[in-house]
Amino acid sequence: MPLTNFMLCKGFCYKEEISPEKYCSKSKKYPCEPGKYYYGRGLLQSITWNEYYGAAGKHLGLPLLKDPDLVARSPEVAFKFAMWFWNRNVRPALYLGFGEITKRVDGRECSNWRRDGPNSKVKQYIEFCKMLGVTPDQGLDCF
Repeated sequence: MPLTNFMLCKGFCYKEEISPEKYCSKSKKYPCEPGKYYYGRGLLQSITWNEYYGAAGKHLGLPLLKDPDLVARSPEVAFKFAMWFWNRNVRPALYLGFGEITKRVDGRECSNWRRDGPNSKVKQYIEFCKMLGVTPDQGLDCF
């Protein structure tokens, strides 16, 4: 089965959250800049809050706390931001399976977890595995 634009676009078509929120928490280490909001941008739009933007910016040597929109404006920065998050939060759990990976990317996904629903992440994962000719892992649930 060939990958269609629809399949590739699912969740990967936007530079910013469709319905952004402020996502600013009190932090002495990474205080919010006035008028700046730390909603999801770039490849992994589940990366929200000033703490992530501040920590990623510090690690990458980028002013992400002062200019969070840089993630949406620059594909290179978006990729670096996503890879920083992936390596820090997701990669250590790869051996735990798809469900745990999904929880670490965006724990909100697990609150509506359904294997049989029309937008089931598990169903999509299994379909992509079939297309790629690989066997899905056993850790499909994220409870």
